[in-house]
Amino acid sequence: MFAYFSAAEHAENTVVVGSITGEIGIASEKYVENLILFAERCNARLIILKIDTPGGEFSAIKKIITLFESSKIPVCVFVYPQGATAWSGGAFLLMASHIAVMASGASVGSAQPVKVTPAGISFTNQSKITNAVTALIKHSARLHGRNETIAEMFVTKNLNIGTVEAKKYGVVDFIADSLPELLTKLEDKVLILYEEEGELRWKLTEKENVSDYKLLWSFENISKSEIREFSEGPQIKILRIIANPLIAILMLIFGIYVFLIGVKTPGIGAEVLGVTMLFIALVGLGLIGVEWAGVLIVLTGFLLTLLELKTHVGLLLLGGAILIVLGSLMLIPSSELLLSSKEIAAMQAYIVATGAFLAALFAVIVYKVAKVQARKPYLGREKLIGSTGVAATDLDPEGEVRVMGEYWRARSVHGKISKGEKVRVVSREGLTLIVEKLIINYTE
Repeated sequence: MFAYFSAAEHAENTVVVGSITGEIGIASEKYVENLILFAERCNARLIILKIDTPGGEFSAIKKIITLFESSKIPVCVFVYPQGATAWSGGAFLLMASHIAVMASGASVGSAQPVKVTPAGISFTNQSKITNAVTALIKHSARLHGRNETIAEMFVTKNLNIGTVEAKKYGVVDFIADSLPELLTKLEDKVLILYEEEGELRWKLTEKENVSDYKLLWSFENISKSEIREFSEGPQIKILRIIANPLIAILMLIFGIYVFLIGVKTPGIGAEVLGVTMLFIALVGLGLIGVEWAGVLIVLTGFLLTLLELKTHVGLLLLGGAILIVLGSLMLIPSSELLLSSKEIAAMQAYIVATGAFLAALFAVIVYKVAKVQARKPYLGREKLIGSTGVAATDLDPEGEVRVMGEYWRARSVHGKISKGEKVRVVSREGLTLIVEKLIINYTE
C-alpha cells in the first residue's frame, strides 16, 4: 500500500462514484472490480462507493474486501442516503474501507450469521463459522484504526447502531448528508500509513496530526474535483438478475410448473418457455452455489408431479408441491449469506407463497384439461345427424349449409334446395353433409 498511495500527487482532480443498492452478490463483486479499474484508468484521487444494503453472499463480500485492500486508489464507503443501511455484509464493507462515512439516520451492524432450514431461521452458534466471520471483521477494523470491540459485537451480539453512535465509537470517520459535504469535510484530512505490531495500517486523520507519519494521500481541494459517476453495464445488470438467490429459486419453481403445464397442454409453447426458465435458473444457482440435497428434493417433487399427469391420483400432486417448496427452501445458501434475518425470512415467505400458488394453479389446469379431454366431441358424427340448419347457398345438388353455427359443404338427396330454406342432416360423408329439405307440417 505504501508504494500505491505515495503516487497521490500525480493523480488527476477526479472522484469516481459508484453505488450498490440491495443484496450484495457476484454482480456487485464484478461491479466493484470494474469500478476500481475505471478509476485507475481515470487516474482518480478517490473512489466513493455509496451503499444501502441488507447484506449478501459471504464469498462476494470477501472478494470485495480484497479488491479494497489491493486498490491503488483510496476507497470511501458512504452509507447513503439518509436512513440507508449497512447491515450484515454491508458492515464488513464499511469496516474494510479506507474512509468510512455515514449519512444521518443510517444504521450499521446486524452481522450475526444465520442458519436457514425449511423449518425456519435461527442464529448460528457454530464456532467455526462465527469465529471466521468475527476474525474477518476485526481484522478489517484493526487495519483501518476502527473499533474492534464494536466490530466483534456486530457479529457475536448482532449489534446494530445508528450514525451518531457509529461516529462516537469510532466505526466511521465522520458524518455527511451529501456528496459535496463529504468532499468538503475531507479537505482538511489526510490518509496515512503506519506500522503497528508488525503490520501496516492506514487511517484518516487531521493534517496537524501527521508530524510523526509519512503523508501518503492528501485531499486538498478535492471539493473542486470532477465527479464521474460509474454506472452498471449490461453484463452487471444481467448478473444481478440471474445470480440473485431469490430470483433464481423462484425462476426454478416457475420453470418446473410452466414445463409441466406445457406437457399437459401441448402446442402453446409452454414447454419451451419452461425449459428456458429452468436453464437460466440452474445457471444462476450454479453461480451462487447450492446444496445438492435441495436439488435432489426438488427433482423428486418434479418426478412426483410428472407422475400425477399419468395417474391422476391427486396425492402425487400434493406431495410433489410440498417437496418442490421444501427443496427450494434448502437451496438458500445460508452458509454463504450475510443477510439480516428479516431479509431471509422475506425470501422464505416469497418461495412458499409462489410454490403454493403455482401448485394450486397447476392443479386447476390439470383438472380442467382432464375434464375437457373426457368430454365427447361436440361436433361428432352422432351429434350432427338429425340436426337442422339453413341453406347458405343454393344446393343443386351441392352447396353450403350452416348447421349448429358452423358452415359445411353439403349435398341434397332430393332435388334442389334454395338458399335460406331449412334443411335436416341425414348422413355424412367425410366433410360433406347429406341433407334434405325440412318440411314443416302445420295442423289446425
